[in-house]
Amino acid sequence: MNNTSVTRSARQGDVGGDQERGVTMVKTALRWSGVALVASAVFLGTTTVQAALHLPGVVPMPLGSLLLLVGSMLLMLALPGMYARQAGTAGGLGLVGHVLLAVGNVAFIGFAVAPLFNPSVTGVDTEETVVAGVLLLALPLGIVLTGVATLRAAVYPRWSGILLLAAGVAFLLSFFGPEGAPPIVGTIVGLSWGASLALALAWIGVSLWRSADQGRP
Repeated sequence: MNNTSVTRSARQGDVGGDQERGVTMVKTALRWSGVALVASAVFLGTTTVQAALHLPGVVPMPLGSLLLLVGSMLLMLALPGMYARQAGTAGGLGLVGHVLLAVGNVAFIGFAVAPLFNPSVTGVDTEETVVAGVLLLALPLGIVLTGVATLRAAVYPRWSGILLLAAGVAFLLSFFGPEGAPPIVGTIVGLSWGASLALALAWIGVSLWRSADQGRP
């Protein structure tokens, strides 16, 4: 074997090693994205259930705002991995849904942070603040489009996409539903969108974790 062959073999070995390390990094990123999604589902689910049931210390409050903030930040960290896993088959619709979901989640973070830095803030005037407007439009639209893209891509479990659709529609109804409806209606709708979103995120998170462990980046 001459020097040229040895050099070529060494280069091929280096390329193979780099590719293997790259695959390992992708698997690790997907695995931790799955963990972050499941944790986010727990925090966001707890906050929305508390708010819907009007339990003592209604959101926003220091503890409720902190739970909402942690859940939203975990979701933000997990969104790139969640999108990347199905980017190849979700198409443009998946990308638009991902962007809207990220923008709406930023507004969610702003909503959660305000009471922590200014205790006098007890809520958000949905008719006057830009944050509330972005939240009410971008987040539910992002959830709905991501749900549709998830169903089309068929990468994550089908029911996770259905739950995302249900969460987005219920979220819109919770803000734009008919005025004068009995309080129980608002409670049911709030529980519906919060529980649906939490279950969908947790389901997708578990799927991400399993796909990484099974060697399917």
